Amino acid sequence: MTTERSRTLSNLKLLPCGHSIGMKLLRKEFKIFDLLPVMKANGIYYYPAKEWGLKVNDHILEVEGKSISSEQELHRLINEAALTKEEIDLQIYRHGHTLNKKVKPYLNPQTKDYRLGVRIKALDDGLGTLTFYDPLTKKFGALGHPLCRVPQEPLTKNTMVLSNVCSIRKGDSDTPGKKLGYLNKFNDFTGILELNTEVGIFGQIRGEVSSPFFDSLLPIGSKESIKRSQASIYTVVKDNQIEEFKISIYGVFPQITGNMDLKIVIEDETLLRSTGGIVCGMSGSPIVQDGKLIGAVSYLSTSNSAIGYGVSLENMLVVSGLL
Repeated sequence: MTTERSRTLSNLKLLPCGHSIGMKLLRKEFKIFDLLPVMKANGIYYYPAKEWGLKVNDHILEVEGKSISSEQELHRLINEAALTKEEIDLQIYRHGHTLNKKVKPYLNPQTKDYRLGVRIKALDDGLGTLTFYDPLTKKFGALGHPLCRVPQEPLTKNTMVLSNVCSIRKGDSDTPGKKLGYLNKFNDFTGILELNTEVGIFGQIRGEVSSPFFDSLLPIGSKESIKRSQASIYTVVKDNQIEEFKISIYGVFPQITGNMDLKIVIEDETLLRSTGGIVCGMSGSPIVQDGKLIGAVSYLSTSNSAIGYGVSLENMLVVSGLL
């Protein structure tokens, strides 16, 4: 009998998935999308947030060293700190860098509470796709790329849940397309995040995972066995219905250990009509070729959404700890 300890690429079998998923994150981010003017006592308007060095598109991460889980909590933390301190500490994310800013909230004369003078929008990490499930260990893999700016401690407080796709926003030459949807309140399974890596996220499933396309587990195709020919991906473009779509693999780069060792092109006319090609939220969609699970969609091309990249399942499994 094959034990977990003795499993290798040649004898490992997994369930290809394709379910639309999202993350309930321990910490949320709040993006500044507008700076608000404030009127002084003399009737002159000024922009306090601008004076403190805040900018549009900054992401507010922490207030006084405390992470934020809701807009109400952000408001509460600002007001609690402003009662005892003239300047409060904000941690923000800007263009790939984490910065610390000291700001002085102003007292709103109408509402009698302290404010920053910004309009914000709560951000989540959007939708993604579940790649595989291992019934033996209850482990999963998803996304094919890292979950950006997830706090590293404690990872296990972040939960993966099923999601529904409401609509598709098609991309253009400036903006990539995107799946739009919401997280489900009722799930057949949930996942606890254990690893957030370059080649995907990995963790433990609670519940049972099934597929409408696969009654049994599939073997894994090594990088050397992947052909430059047709394959299939499995993903959700409406509600929670997994569908199969045809692609072609026209580049295989075995020497790459990251998340772009496959180059793919969408050939399925149905998918091209509905999405225009690869869109955000499709990352993690499993790739199956010749009856073997070989990889997952990882990135789209900004110049042509019909073209994208994939990560081989071999690369994902090396990092996941399943081998």
